[in-house]
Amino acid sequence: MKIEKAVFINKIDDLPISLAYDRVYYGHEFCEYLLPSENEFKHILDFVIANNLPFTFVTPTISNDKINLLDKLTDTAAEKAAVLNKFEIVVNDFGVLRLISQKNIQSTVIAAGRLMTKQKRDPRIKYISALSESAKNYYMSFSLDSEASSDFIKDFNIQRFELDNVAQGIIRQSKTPASLYTPFCYISTTKLCYLAQADKKERYLRQKCGCFMECQNYDVYMKNDKMKTDLYLKGNTIFYRNDVLPQNLQNTYIDRIVITENILK
Repeated sequence: MKIEKAVFINKIDDLPISLAYDRVYYGHEFCEYLLPSENEFKHILDFVIANNLPFTFVTPTISNDKINLLDKLTDTAAEKAAVLNKFEIVVNDFGVLRLISQKNIQSTVIAAGRLMTKQKRDPRIKYISALSESAKNYYMSFSLDSEASSDFIKDFNIQRFELDNVAQGIIRQSKTPASLYTPFCYISTTKLCYLAQADKKERYLRQKCGCFMECQNYDVYMKNDKMKTDLYLKGNTIFYRNDVLPQNLQNTYIDRIVITENILK
C-alpha cells in the first residue's frame, strides 16, 4: 500500500513548501476566527489548481458568527470542484457535516476530522502499566470506528477518518481509509482563548473581545510534573509531540501521513 504524504498549512506564506508533498491540507480545525478570507481562500485554490496538487480543506467547529463565511468558502470550492484534484473537506462539527452533505459538491470526499473521531488523546495513557487487554483495546480504539457508528458514516457519506498519532497506538474495526497526523497530537481545545489580548495589559478571554490573531505570533511551551511529556499551547489548543510512527499502518488502514510541523512554529 502506497502511503501518501501530505502537509498541513494554515498560512499563505507556507505555500511553496507544499510542492514537496503529495497533497496540501489547508484550514483550521480548532478556531473559527482563523478561517481564511474569501480572497485568501481563492488564492489557495488557484495555487493548488495551477500545480495540480490534491487538496484538502479543513474546517473548524462553527458558531452563528462565522457560519456564513464558511458557507461562502464551501460555495467557492464547489464552483471549482470540477478542476480541483481529488478534493476533500474535513469536518469537525456536526452542523458543518450536515451543511456540506446537503451541498453535495461534485467529486468531493468528506472526512471526519480529529475533533469528530474522538480518540483518547491524554499522553499519560501510554504510561499506565496495569491495564487489561480490553482496557488497552478501549484506549487504542475510537468511537466513530465502530459498528454502532456505521449507519451514521453511511448516511453522511463519510469516506475518511483523520487521526492523531496517539502515543498508546491505534487499533481499527472498520476499513475506512484514515490519515495520520504527526508529529503534533492535539489533546484538548476550548472556545476560550488563553492568548486573547496577549499584547495588552488588560486581558480578557476571547468571549469578551475581538480576535486579533495573537496565536499567530506566539507558541507557549508548558511543563507539568504530572506529565511525562512536554505540552505545547497554540491559540486555544494544547498539543504534545510524538515522532514515532506506528509499525502497523497497513493493519490500521492508514494510507496517508499528514505533517503538522508547520502548525507550531
